[in-house]
Formats: sequence, C-alpha cells, structure tokens
Amino acid sequence: MKRYEASILESRPEDNSDEKFLGREEFSNSAEDLLKHISSAGKDVVNIVKSKHEEPDEIYSIGYKKCYFCLGVSRIINLKKLVHIFEILEFVLDCGRSKQDFTKHSMIYLVELIFENSERILRDYIEKGSCDFDLSDIISECKLYLVDPLNSYNSEIEQKILSEGSDDLSEIIVALPEAAVELIDIPAPEQISDEPEELDFSVDKVPLVLDFCEEATDNLDEVEMTLIELEGNENSIDLVNQVFRAIHTVKGGARLLEIKKIEALAHQMESLLDDVRVQIRPIDANLIDILMDGNAVLSKMVQEVGALGNIKTKINDLMQRIHEIRNGKIQDVAQTELVVAEEKSSSVDLKKQTETKENIVTKPDEKGGQPEENIRVPAGKLDEVLNTASEVFITRIRLQNDIQVLSNAINNLERLTRAARLSGVAESVESVMEKCSELELNLISTNSDQKSPLGKSRRILKQITDIFKSDIFRNLEKFPNESRLTLLRIEDIRKQLQKNVDDLEGLSGRLQTGAMGFRMVPIAQLFNRFPGQVRKLSREIGKKAKLTISGADTELDKLLINKLADPLIHIMRNSIDHAFESSEERIRLGKSEIGKIKISAFYQGSNAVIEVSDDGAGIDKEKVLAKALSNEVISKEDAAELSDKEILDLVFEPGFSMAKEVTELSGRGVGMDVVKTAISGVQGVVQLDSELGRGTTVTMKLPLTLAIVGILLVSENGHQFAFPVLNVVEVLSIKRTDLKKVGESLVFNYRGITLNVNSLSKFLNFPSSAFDEEECSIIVLTDGDRHLGILVDEIKGRQDVLIKQFGSLLAKIDYMMGCTILSDSSLVLIVNIWELLTSNSNQQLQIDNSKMKKGVRAERGQHKVLVVDDSAMQRSRMSSILNQAGYDVETAVDGHDALQKTELNNFSAFCVDIMMPLMDGYEFIEKLRESEKNTDATVILITGKTITEGAEQRRIESLNIAKLFEKPVQEQEFISALDDLCFALKNQKGDKL
Repeated sequence: MKRYEASILESRPEDNSDEKFLGREEFSNSAEDLLKHISSAGKDVVNIVKSKHEEPDEIYSIGYKKCYFCLGVSRIINLKKLVHIFEILEFVLDCGRSKQDFTKHSMIYLVELIFENSERILRDYIEKGSCDFDLSDIISECKLYLVDPLNSYNSEIEQKILSEGSDDLSEIIVALPEAAVELIDIPAPEQISDEPEELDFSVDKVPLVLDFCEEATDNLDEVEMTLIELEGNENSIDLVNQVFRAIHTVKGGARLLEIKKIEALAHQMESLLDDVRVQIRPIDANLIDILMDGNAVLSKMVQEVGALGNIKTKINDLMQRIHEIRNGKIQDVAQTELVVAEEKSSSVDLKKQTETKENIVTKPDEKGGQPEENIRVPAGKLDEVLNTASEVFITRIRLQNDIQVLSNAINNLERLTRAARLSGVAESVESVMEKCSELELNLISTNSDQKSPLGKSRRILKQITDIFKSDIFRNLEKFPNESRLTLLRIEDIRKQLQKNVDDLEGLSGRLQTGAMGFRMVPIAQLFNRFPGQVRKLSREIGKKAKLTISGADTELDKLLINKLADPLIHIMRNSIDHAFESSEERIRLGKSEIGKIKISAFYQGSNAVIEVSDDGAGIDKEKVLAKALSNEVISKEDAAELSDKEILDLVFEPGFSMAKEVTELSGRGVGMDVVKTAISGVQGVVQLDSELGRGTTVTMKLPLTLAIVGILLVSENGHQFAFPVLNVVEVLSIKRTDLKKVGESLVFNYRGITLNVNSLSKFLNFPSSAFDEEECSIIVLTDGDRHLGILVDEIKGRQDVLIKQFGSLLAKIDYMMGCTILSDSSLVLIVNIWELLTSNSNQQLQIDNSKMKKGVRAERGQHKVLVVDDSAMQRSRMSSILNQAGYDVETAVDGHDALQKTELNNFSAFCVDIMMPLMDGYEFIEKLRESEKNTDATVILITGKTITEGAEQRRIESLNIAKLFEKPVQEQEFISALDDLCFALKNQKGDKL
C-alpha cells in the first residue's frame, strides 16, 4: 500500500499551458512505443476493472502494473500532462485492487476517461511537438469523485502504520492485502444551501448561458425519453450509458458557468447511474422514479437559468434521497411532491382546469420571468434565406440603375421634343418623368417598409407603358431620328425594368417563405414531453400505460405546437383514466396488461394530421346517449334521430363527462370540450372514432402554420371581413330567386346538394341585408364534414396575409379567430369558420316532433322507403328527413344497387334521383315496373334537373310517377305528400282484403 498526496487532485500550472515536447527528437521512439502501449493497455485495464475475476489479486495487479509502466515512461520523457493524469490513475487502480472492488466512486468511468484523453494528449505531443490540451476539467472531474476515497484510503494507511508502532506516515507498504477490505459507507453529499443561488452573469456570458440552456434542455429531454425506454429494457447497459452521458454533459456545462446546484444534483445522479453500470443496483421502478424526479428538478433549474434570474429550486432533500438509495437505506422510494409543480412549461395545472375553458384556451401565460423563446434554425434554412436576401439586394441595385438610366433617357427625350416643338408630346414625357420618380420612391419604401407591396411598382410601370403607347409611340413619325433612337432605348429599359420588378416580386415571396420556415420545427419538440407525463399519470391513476410516438419529424409552426400541448395531454389523460381497463381485466380479455397509446403525425395535402389512439375499452355509445339525456344535453326526440357519429360528438359538449366521480384528474367535464375549442381555435378540425372493446382514435386535422393565411376579402354592411381560403369551397353569383325558404331557413340547390344558407349579418347581429339586386354573392364554406352557404354584400378578392392574434385585452370575439392589417393600414377581422358552422347547425330547421301525433309516427314506422341517389350528401339529407319523421329508410347509390335491394326487401315508396351513373333514374323505374310486386309501387322523383315540356315530361307520365320534387325539397311539403301516398297505399291494401 502507498500513501498518496492530496495534491494529485489539484490543478497544476502545466495542466492548462501549451507544453513543448522538449525531448521530441531524443525520445520520439519512446513516445511512439508509449502510444502503442497506452492504446493496448487502455483496453486491457478497462476490461479488467469492469469484469469479475476468480483470482482478483493477480488480475488487478496486472492492471496496476500496466498503468505504472505508462507513468514511468511519461516521467522519463518528461511529459508533465501525462504524468499528472497517470498519477491519478495509479491511485484509482491501487485503491481498487486493495479493496478488490472498482464499482464505487465512479472508478470505471475515471479509468475510461483517463485512458481516452491520455492517448489524445500523447498524439498531440508526437504530431505537433507540443500539447495545448486543457486538463483542468478532467482534474476537477477526478477530484469530485476521488477526494473522499483518497482521504479514506490514506486514513487507513495511517491507522495501519500507527497500529504497527511506527510514526512515519510517509512509509510505503508495497505488499498486497491478503483479503479484500470492505469499503466504508458512501459519505453524505456536501450540503448545498437551499437558499436562492445568485447567478451573476456578465453581459458577454449571456450567449453562452443561452447555449447552455438549449443544450441542457435537449439532453434532459433525451434523458426522460431514455428512462422511459429503460424501464422496459432493464438489461440494456447502453441505455444507462446514454443517460449517464447526457447528465454528464449537463454537469459539465453547469461547472463551466459555476452553477453549483445543477452541478451538485447532476453529480449525485451520475453516481447513482454508476452504481447501475457496475451492477451494484438493479434497474427498477424506484430507480426510474428518483431519476425522473431528478431530471424534472434539473429541467426546472435550467429554466430558471434561462430566465437569467436566481435558482430558487431546493435540491437537498432530493440529494439525500439519492444518497440513501445508494447506501441501501431505502428499499421503496415513495413518490413525493417535489418543488417542481410543473414538469414542463406545457403542463396544465389540474386545479385551474376547473375554471372556464376560455381561460385554458385563450388566457395568456401569466408566469413571469420566462426567457424570450428561441427557435433553433437549421443552417441549411438560414443559408437559403441569406442567399435569397442577397439576390433581393442585387436585384434592387439593378432596379435603381435601370430607373436612373430611364430618367436620363427621358430627360434627353424631353429636351428633343421641346426643341422640335411637338405639341402634346412634351407633356406626356413630363408625366412619364413624374411616374419614374414615384417608382423610385416606391422601391425605396419597399426596401425599408415590408408592408409596401410590390404590386404598386407594377401598377406604376403599367401607367408608364400606357402613356408611351397612347401618346408617344402614336406620334413616333413626328420625332427626329435622334429622338426615335432615344425612344427605342427607353423601350428596352422599360422591358428590363419590368423584368427586374417581376424578379424582385418572386424573390420577395421566396424570402417570406424562407423566413416563415424558421418557425417550422419538428413536432418532436412537443411529443417528447409526453412519455414522462403519461408515465406519471398512469402511476397516479394506478394503471399501466405505454406511449408510442410516430412521425416526430413532421414540421409544424412553433406557435401551433405551443397551442397543442394542452389538448393532447387531455386526450391521453382520458385514455388512461377512462379508456384503459384494469390489468386483471385486460388479461382476461386477451389484451396486454399494459395499455397502449399511440400518437402519430403526418402530412395530408396542405395540412398536418395528428392522431391519438388507444387500445382501451372504447366508447359505449348507449352510455354516452344516456348520460347526454340525463344531463339534458339533448332531448329524447332528438336522441332517437342521432347517428353513431353524432352520438360520439356529444362528448365534445361543454360540461359532458362519463366519469362516475370527480377526482383530482377527471370528472369535471372540461376535458374534451377544451380539446375541440382549442383545435377549432387554430383553424383545425377534430374527429372521434371508437369501437367498443377495441379502442378509440382522436384525429386532428391542422394547418401547417398560423402565421400566413390565404383570405377571401368581403364587404358586409359597410365593413370588411375575411374568410380563410382553406375553408372556402367555391364563390358563386346566384339569382335571388334560386334561394328557397324552408321554415325559418334559406336553402340553395348547390350542384344537386341541399345547402343551408345564412347571411353574415345575421351571425354578427348587423341590420339584415336587403339583397335587392337580382344577383347575390354566396360563399360555400366547409370544415371537412359540414357545409354552409354565406351571403355577403360584395366579394373584394383574394390575398395572402399575416394573421395576428387579438392579444390579452380581447379574450374573445364571437365568430372571429384573429385579424390582419391590409396594405392601406385598414384592420380586417378574420372569420372563425368552425363557429359559423356550429352555430348554424344549432339553428337548422327540424321537424317538430313534439307536435306530431303519437299514432302518426307509429304509422310511418311501418313503411320502408328506399332513397336512390349518387350524391352521398343528398342521401344523408333525405335519410335524416325521413328518419326524423319516423320512416324506416334504406339508401342506394345508383339504379343497379337499388334493384338488388328491391329483391331482398319490400318498400312502400322510392325516392329517386334522375341523373346517376351506370343506371339513371328513368331506367331504374322501368326495370322496377317489370317486377310484379313493384308494378304499382309509389315512386317520387327528386331532382335538381329542370324538367321541360315535351318528350321528357311525357316519359315521366308514362312511368306512373306519383310526385316530382325539385331539389332542395321543402321538408314539410315532402313529408306531407309522402304520408298521403303511403297511408293511401295501406288503405288500398286493406280494402282489397
């Protein structure tokens, strides 16, 4: 045994100096041999300290001797940096062999660290003749791990020497111990004050601090993801090493910035992971818990550093828990409430969820001290924008040169025209000169003020062209030869100017697109937050759940991603709390005891789609309907007419909850309502699909960006409004007589489809527009499922604009999603299509079931009606009308389909469209009449086709058509006519009996 000086763990002047290899020529061969030995010995020693041995004394001594050889050669050739780190390595290997244990104090890690860097240092000496590698960080790292074992090791030697009656503490004992000596308990970590740690960063260090925060956040996100993966792969040492490296990187950055709390906690977590790496401690849920807690605290402190404030987070309790786990004093780590109330900035305070949904969706972040948000931009995107900006600058210079040349040429032309005394022409030339000056001013404005459109430059150029064509070129023969040459020169310059304006417009578009691309970030930034939250929720609820992520590289607007965090966590909470069965029940049903949640993202056209699916119990539609009735969300009459999709959509109603009791996590009825409101607030659409016993899928269709939106500009009651082009199907100019009134609603036959129509003024409570003109403008809108026609006073045109939020002063404006500022500085509100469609759905005319005689509905239920139409929307509408009235309904997509169904069923009446593929309505009716049971069947024609007098009218009469309706049908008139026909048919059959 050998006593080691504590000074080997202290930095020396040569550690951070540029040390020359003074004996390079004399000892070059020795250095080359040493390099080979280090490369070979490093692998051998690392394998020795990592492995278990039957005869450890001999094997560990071999490792020690290999190191001692490296130290000896380094001293001979006088390489001081190598001497220092091999002195430390000598102690590590001597201490480990004396204890026959390298599993504590991160000894294995330090052996790897020293050999890895010693090879690098020696290569510098050999190749460059000097080494400027800074050893300070490595020495500090070794000191953190070895200061306690070094003191303990020397104390044992002192006790041994004193017990043998010697007072020479410098005595060297070279004999190896005959038996392994138990290492003492791991000393408690140094107490770090829980008072706020003051961070006094100088101005020049702020960029370094922000870089640290960005890097640390990425590493801690990686730690969380890897810990989740590690929980299901307990034997994966690679994952443990991955976590260790990430935390080590965070610790290194904190040490560089002298952030003591982060460095201390990261060091304790490293030590715990080191115990796992050397198989002292197994990987279990308790270990994952404490590491997840530590990771959350580190994340919280990194946020505080990013805010450039003090670190208020307390860490001593957590560090003590880690220490007790390492000493085996705690077998079961209970989940405790940490200082970090929010694991991530996107997490939702569960108590605040009981407030209004508007607060959750639209309330701005009130937390102070948050740093300005940064977005990491790939170098490729930045280069592309910078290159485009360079092209814009060059094109602008060309334009200025062209304008100058044009002005000079026109000045010369003016002089010539005045000299020639050409009446009227000189004035035109002066007008062109004024336009050139205006063009130059506009281009300067365009360069300094991005709101000024290049379209104005284009208009000025057109005015110049018109003057030349109408006033100057028309009088070309009057000009002298010199003037004609000048005119030709001017025309060439004008064409070049036009080309450069076009180029500048294209480049500006590219520049804007590229700049907006900076906001497009991988959705992994959002998705990577969820595995830890899912794990925490599942443990709190007492169910097992695992999250799978797909499509994390899909890019979305950063602003949009920030708005999706709350809705997505609501959905996943519902899956865990409501959808997943207990482990025992899942096993009984043949499912894995671990519930599976999958969140995926992908592109679909110009939209992004996010799907969240689970393999839980699914949604019981009957229970949903019963709950809706008990909560008076719908009436009994309406409930009878709902489709499966409409029943599922009830879970999005405000206050709706299937929870049997209110808990801290659920049952307050704000979850799915918040989801739909939030998604619609970002111009998205949410759909719900569920199969009982198999699971549920929530699909969200979203725009790629919230920054730029194409709008259709309209005028209504003297005000301008904008509709997102994404939701505009078509713009029509129709005759006022084409609108039909059904009850209190207007409808329009839109390409054979009955389209509900409403005026924008009615939604906004403006005075009703008169629509006195013969023609009126109608905008056909959709959200993917529903359609609506909106009447407006005037269509003003389409353009792309930057959308702006209302800000904190205006929490919400009904039917509006944002605003924009046009080139004339006027502010225009942008209409929220989802709110329009939802409001209109609630206003649609329905048959008044409450006034229906009880016997009439029962009578209708005895009649089966076949609706034959190739339009899915028309079939759906007619089915809805007939179902609400009480009729039994079946549908067919064309004549062939209808004939097959008539063979299997008996129908009281047929509602048939004329224009259909494969077999039209006429041919179907002719085939129908050939069947004996349908010779006299009741047939009603419902068509959008105009029937004129003549052959077609005679054909209808020959087919014995009972009634002809033009689309869109008026429901009450149609049902009344169908009642008469069906009831009369029944009476006729009764008379025959």
